[in-house]
Amino acid sequence: MTSFERRMVDSSGWPKSFNTMRRLSGKKVESRIILLVTLMALLPVILTSMLAVREIEERTLVLAQDQLRESAKTYALSLFDHLEHAAWQMRLLELGDLGPGESSYVGDLRMATANGSSERSLLSGDENGLELALVREEGLLVGTLLMDALFSGLGHVPAGVERCVFFASKSWRCEGSLEISQAGSDPILHTEWMLPLASVYETDAQMSVVMRQSAASALRHVALVSQLMPLAMLL
Repeated sequence: MTSFERRMVDSSGWPKSFNTMRRLSGKKVESRIILLVTLMALLPVILTSMLAVREIEERTLVLAQDQLRESAKTYALSLFDHLEHAAWQMRLLELGDLGPGESSYVGDLRMATANGSSERSLLSGDENGLELALVREEGLLVGTLLMDALFSGLGHVPAGVERCVFFASKSWRCEGSLEISQAGSDPILHTEWMLPLASVYETDAQMSVVMRQSAASALRHVALVSQLMPLAMLL
């Protein structure tokens, strides 16, 4: 064996180039094993964080739906209370305890002929407004309700929420707005609360409060938590 050949082999007799390739191959295998072990360790953390984020979002949507329902209920009952106050002010106007222009809920008063034998107050309306009629021996005392006053002081509309009042299946007044993502495919949370008009008034019409909110708007406050949850679990 020449001196050149001796320089090209190691003490085991294998060519040095072969040993170099074997070491490089061994390093690749070690890197792949480390990567595989790391992925296997991170996979449960990633899956757990994804499940945790989904659980947070589901609970948030349930809570948002409950809050929407309670808000619609509170608004509807407050509106019903305003109607009761309007009837009370009509009685005061009739007795002269309130002067013209002193009533906050009632505009013009007039007498009308009763078409039926009902002893309960009558409530009617159209797109122009509401009229409340109190039964009297000589006929009906009809009062035109002031709509702006009727709907005032009933609470603000939360951001990203739309609130509408319907009477006889017609939309009367809507406040707020829905926040829809650019994709436009967000699920919409929806709730409706009926006013108990038939329990007090003689009317075939129904009045309801409808509130809507997009899921994206409801999840806006937990978006940052959802983004940081995987990082927090890794730490």
